[in-house]
Amino acid sequence: MYSALEQYIDYLEGVFYIRKIDEEQNMKLQEFIKQELGLQENNPEEAITTLSEKEIELSKAIEQIQQLKEKYQKKIILNYFEQVEEKLKNDFPKLKFVGDKFKLDKNVINAGVEFSIDNQYFSVLLECNDYSKTNIYYGIGRHFASENLLKDLQKTITKFIASADLFHKKYWNFDDDFWYAWHYTSVDNGYERLKNLLQQLLSNQNE
Repeated sequence: MYSALEQYIDYLEGVFYIRKIDEEQNMKLQEFIKQELGLQENNPEEAITTLSEKEIELSKAIEQIQQLKEKYQKKIILNYFEQVEEKLKNDFPKLKFVGDKFKLDKNVINAGVEFSIDNQYFSVLLECNDYSKTNIYYGIGRHFASENLLKDLQKTITKFIASADLFHKKYWNFDDDFWYAWHYTSVDNGYERLKNLLQQLLSNQNE
């Protein structure tokens, strides 16, 4: 118990930067700031004014840094989905590619292919709706295939999903505006899961 308390206290000190080594580093940093800004201990009013002005400058710089980070993160996701597009066209050349790159919705990018059953069309695709958090999911939806979800197609889609064994029932969402079913995934395994689903659908379609 004593050891556990010691570890917890050390953890809290680390979180709030109050360890002795942090105190020493903070003091050195403060001295460096004083020297760089020419702050005088005997003129605190002027020191506060100078620090406030510098704080505003730094806040603006941090804001620009955040914007640049978002820009580069968006580029990373864009490159990823371009790779997904290329793989889809190579692995499934007979299927029609569908997708959008932040044009229809500035926050959404997706890539997939179109299927049809009894002349009813739907898409199987990978999508990201928040590139800053890399929120990626894959599934079966109406995207680029129909104006609304096709109610007559739901039973067939459900059969395919059950056969593919890739979706838990809690992700079967027939009240959604776009998706028949979907599941969260990641950059690392997103395409492989999409590919597996496509292969299962093709196998069922050919039976």
